[in-house]
Amino acid sequence: RTTAGGTGYRIRIVSSNPSSISFDNGSNIQVKALAANRTVSSNSPLCEPDTVRLFSNTSTAGTTFSWAGPLSFTSTLQNPKTGNSTTVHSGQYIVTMTTNQGCVSKDTTTVTVKPLPQKPVANNDTSLCTGATLNLSASTATSGVSWSWTGPNSFSSTSQSPNRTSVTTADAGNYIVTATLNGCSRRDTTNATVFAITAIPMASNSGPYCIGSDIELSASSIPAATYTWSGPNGFTSNVRNPVIPAATLAYAGTYSVYATVNGCNGSPATTTVAMVTGPSVNIFPSPNDTVCGNTTGSASFTAVPTNAGTGFGYQWYKNGNSVAGATNSTYAATGISTGDVYSVKLIPGTGAACTTPVNSNGIQMTVMPYITPSVTITVSPDSIAWYGLLLTFTATATNAGNNPTYQWKRNNQNLTGALSNTWGATNLTDNDRISCEVTSSYICPQPSKVTSNSIRLKISTGVKSAWAGKAPNIYPNPVKNLLIIEGIQSGTIIQLNDVTGKTLLRKTAINQTETLNTQNLIPGNYILLLDDNKGNRLQVKVVKE
Repeated sequence: RTTAGGTGYRIRIVSSNPSSISFDNGSNIQVKALAANRTVSSNSPLCEPDTVRLFSNTSTAGTTFSWAGPLSFTSTLQNPKTGNSTTVHSGQYIVTMTTNQGCVSKDTTTVTVKPLPQKPVANNDTSLCTGATLNLSASTATSGVSWSWTGPNSFSSTSQSPNRTSVTTADAGNYIVTATLNGCSRRDTTNATVFAITAIPMASNSGPYCIGSDIELSASSIPAATYTWSGPNGFTSNVRNPVIPAATLAYAGTYSVYATVNGCNGSPATTTVAMVTGPSVNIFPSPNDTVCGNTTGSASFTAVPTNAGTGFGYQWYKNGNSVAGATNSTYAATGISTGDVYSVKLIPGTGAACTTPVNSNGIQMTVMPYITPSVTITVSPDSIAWYGLLLTFTATATNAGNNPTYQWKRNNQNLTGALSNTWGATNLTDNDRISCEVTSSYICPQPSKVTSNSIRLKISTGVKSAWAGKAPNIYPNPVKNLLIIEGIQSGTIIQLNDVTGKTLLRKTAINQTETLNTQNLIPGNYILLLDDNKGNRLQVKVVKE
């Protein structure tokens, strides 16, 4: 049992068997008291990383304290503490109290440090327009947490990812989410911006407009706003005051515009554009938009107005520059270069539906150089022939355009129907002269028509063959390979034609006996022609096997 402290205590030994009591020790013993009224406590339970606070007390003055605990914790303070606690700081903390008389007593308090959940991450839509839904979200790597949201305008929620519908600018600001696990909480903040709905602009136009004039649309100014226009004929624009140049009737109708500030679209405003049929003017070049000239050319232009009223006027333009003194309905232009553009501005007169001047179509000019055409003709098989033989003439035109026209002539007289680049006949006579006249299709010929060389024909009349003396010997006939011609003079022309008159083989004799190799000819009938240029001519039918 506990003995009260004091002096005058002695010790006796008391025996129960045998029953006996000894003498006391013969001197007084002092009993020292322990620290009185001791209390020990802590701020447990607590959450990481709160400070562990330990408390001890006694009514015995002069008492000293010594603490020991987890992680080799020690302290001689009466009420020590340790910061940045973690769960490993949990456990028993023992305090030893020692009085000034050396009496020692120990007491224990248990501390529990609970873990914090992982810090949550808060997010939102960031920037919203008035009336939209604000979507909040939170996440953490710790499972089993409970959630709590607070925010502007008395917002609160226990959902992990709540939303707030039909937000206003009063709902903008910081939203705080708290994740709690076993009474320990961590927070994160996300800021939401709510922009006011953009104001409605005032839309207008300066119409009505004449067809061909510029439509001018206008929207009132809203600070920091962008604009979106839409309208008839697929019109769109992001300019505050757009212009539609040279508008047609298709642009009449209702145009809509809305303003956008901070990504928030306002309601649209509309304006209606009216189009009226006003004056118009077209111009026409003469001879056309391509003129001739070695460096520059000339042309005349005529303006044709409609709905211009009375007393209207003109101003002609070259390459967008007004031409001094050119104020009539016609304009004679000189010094034209390729690429020059001519137009006229019509100044409406009295009674016109619109008084705004209108521009005509533009005519872009091209200047082409003068080119001299030429033509040559050839005859097949030869200009020396006999009556009844088909002679074919071919004309070759140069610098005469892509589609020149032809007119064949016999003795300077036009041949009816002979209008292609080839012509043939079997009824030609001796001394006939054949030529061809070509008309150039090029736009700037100089001259437009040219005549070819003239071919004079030498035609034998009467019999087809006339050979003085002994006629040449021609064999074998029919022939398979070599055709032999004997009894001719050096210089004799040897020619083998098909039945259409086309020359297939031709040579000039060197010896009195010559050969023609017919190996590559197809079987059929051919005409062998001999001409010794001394008036002797011979025509022989040759059969190729």
